[in-house]
Amino acid sequence: MSAIISTNFRLENAANFKAAVASNSVYVFIGKSDKWATTLGGTADSPAGPVDDLVDMNDAWRNMIAMKRATASNVNNVVPRIDWTTGTTYAAWDDALYNIHGLPFYVLTDENKVYKCINSPGTGSTIKPAQTNINPTAEGDGYTWKYMYSIDITYSGFLTTNYMPVKTVLSDPGASQPDTNQWAVQTGSVANKGKIYRVVVTSGGTGYSSGSPPAVTIHGDGTAATATAVVSGGGVVTAINIAASGSNYNNAYVTIAAPIGSGGGQAAARAVLSPKNGHGTDPLSELGGFYTSVAVSLRYSEPSGDFIIDNSFRQIGIIQNPYEYGNTTVATESTRNALNQLSIGASVTGLTPGDYIVGGSSGAIAWIDSYDSASGLLKYHQNDKTGYTAFQEGEVINGHTGGTATIEVDGLLNPDISRFTGTILFLENRLAINRSASQIEDVKIIIEF
Repeated sequence: MSAIISTNFRLENAANFKAAVASNSVYVFIGKSDKWATTLGGTADSPAGPVDDLVDMNDAWRNMIAMKRATASNVNNVVPRIDWTTGTTYAAWDDALYNIHGLPFYVLTDENKVYKCINSPGTGSTIKPAQTNINPTAEGDGYTWKYMYSIDITYSGFLTTNYMPVKTVLSDPGASQPDTNQWAVQTGSVANKGKIYRVVVTSGGTGYSSGSPPAVTIHGDGTAATATAVVSGGGVVTAINIAASGSNYNNAYVTIAAPIGSGGGQAAARAVLSPKNGHGTDPLSELGGFYTSVAVSLRYSEPSGDFIIDNSFRQIGIIQNPYEYGNTTVATESTRNALNQLSIGASVTGLTPGDYIVGGSSGAIAWIDSYDSASGLLKYHQNDKTGYTAFQEGEVINGHTGGTATIEVDGLLNPDISRFTGTILFLENRLAINRSASQIEDVKIIIEF
């Protein structure tokens, strides 16, 4: 028995994820300031791929630094980016290709306009599409392009070197607005429902006359589609040209008249159907928008100071509905600190982020994530390399490479978040990314459904 996961199912899952972000507390987090070495003094720093098991999920919690909430505006459907470049051959939309969403059948131009290829001559494109017409438009190089939408500043945050956002306009934006052309295309294209813009020759046959090409008939539940055959000097049908695209075809088949006389072989062809409501009416399904981008910016330490600076992170992830520390209230604040802290007083020198500290009495070991010399707070985390022995109030801590301090009374401070709560939905291991007080990181996570 064989089965498939349909494109519609993947699109539905992508839509459900977007809805989950809008209705839940979903955070993007960073973590893992210490190196990927498996021993305390190790220097190796190459990440292995994360494993979808409880061990790696719990390790992510132990290494977690801070998280920033993603809202509906931080999530959008995307597709692989395909830039139009002169001389490149693009595929044409084809309803019979199961792998169509893996082919270059759409492009993004340098004007940030997106086009879908309706017809391709099979040679390099030399004329950049620029129109915003409702109907598919033929260019002089043999390509026919359908304008889909333009990427404006609202969506530019989801544009990367590898992916580009998909836009669907949900209501009339009004005249002279950025999405006016797209709205006209989405609504006006419904009039093109069920049109046939292309017929593919599957067998050229033999014995035809170029001076008297055979009749071509398009059958189906629509009306008025007509086409003519092109015959080569060798008596083979090489192409079918659409004379009228008709309308309202949900199914169609093509017959080509047999060659006159004996000894010839009859040609065959198939009609390429438009999407359900016409090209351009539903960019999301037409372009295969079953990828979702979650994009947030980490701005310095953030206003809350929850994000460390002057150190590195090596993990990013997405977590849903974590609890506030010590209770079962789902976190809703914009940012949350996930690190324990020690109050050691202001202006301590020699304790370096990235180093580790050792408790003089307890023997506890922990990685230094950051130290704020003004507030006197040192943020730290523990993992399997350090062990999980707790520090003690009043004990002296010593930096591995230098620096000494004393933990103040009531100086053992908890994170904002209860560890191991909520659900980690995504986890990625990376090479070190350095943070500084003057730096902004744009974190863009692409999820394929």
